[in-house]
Amino acid sequence: MNDAAPSRPPEQATIGSLAEYLQSLAPFSQRTAVYRGFRAEEEKQPTLKRCFDASDAHPEMDILRFERDLFDSFKRQAPLYIPGRLPSDDWQWLALGRHYGLPTRLLDWTKNPLVALYFAVAGTRERDHRTAQIYAVSFGPLHKGAEAMVSKEEFPDPLGFDQSFGRFIPEIAEPRLAAQQSVFTIAGDPSLAIDPLLEEATEDGTIEFHTVFSIPPKRAAEIERELYRVGITRVTLFPDLRGLCETLEWTWRAYRNEV
Repeated sequence: MNDAAPSRPPEQATIGSLAEYLQSLAPFSQRTAVYRGFRAEEEKQPTLKRCFDASDAHPEMDILRFERDLFDSFKRQAPLYIPGRLPSDDWQWLALGRHYGLPTRLLDWTKNPLVALYFAVAGTRERDHRTAQIYAVSFGPLHKGAEAMVSKEEFPDPLGFDQSFGRFIPEIAEPRLAAQQSVFTIAGDPSLAIDPLLEEATEDGTIEFHTVFSIPPKRAAEIERELYRVGITRVTLFPDLRGLCETLEWTWRAYRNEV
């Protein structure tokens, strides 16, 4: 963990176009950074916390016991459905589970700000009222990027991670992980939503600063079309037949009939 630094509140920026977004990313130039797009407030909670709160087991155990039992069940049963090589350690097991929908304390991020922008605005209809958001986090200058990586030697058990915030890059086991330039982050407190989590990580110096970009509802649909024009689509991020069909459906519905 880095030495404590003075707390720096997040910057707030409203963007209305792809060009504005790219210009607003200037502070992240030459920084080790990750990005995450949000379409709903609930996405700011780890999936583990959402599952735990909704579970009938909630009154009977705390979230750490819930997490451990769930993870152990996954590792015990998943090999039946995994062709080829199994994950090499518990970090890769946890990443694999998160990738396929297992509730975990992990949060999905990307190294590519355009990927985060896509996930924030994808599927927006002109009549939608939600405000899309992108969180951009700087861990510091590029030459210090390795300092924010989780040490698997220090924490061989990811559920034993007790620092405020850390990041790791999963093995590229599927094309979509490469296409989305996936990064995972982990918190010592699995119940923290992203805002208090980043506040704590800023206070203890784990992260340098972060910015929250907001997109008004009336602009989100147009930004999705702008991303299409520069090649950021569902099929580029989900390179399979389903991604292709979803891209074609969106193209014929929302793009080809533009005036």
